Amino acid sequence: MRISKKIIKMRRETSKRYFDSCNRLHRAINMFYEGLHDPDGDPVDDLERVASMALDVRSIMNIELDLTKELCREYSEHNERMP
Repeated sequence: MRISKKIIKMRRETSKRYFDSCNRLHRAINMFYEGLHDPDGDPVDDLERVASMALDVRSIMNIELDLTKELCREYSEHNERMP
């Protein structure tokens, strides 16, 4: 069975968008980790700062994970419509 160009394009776009979302998650976690240390590389001990950073990274993660689920839903619906 030959796969149409439209299906191939949709697969590639979905994969790229998954990658972009995961890449943003990765960057957010890296920034969180870096923020847990002072410029000398020692762990920070400011509970309010860490709690604030945790809220920020959790918010970013929720947004990106919701986006990924929505991308999957769109891709799934698109595939159901294809012959």
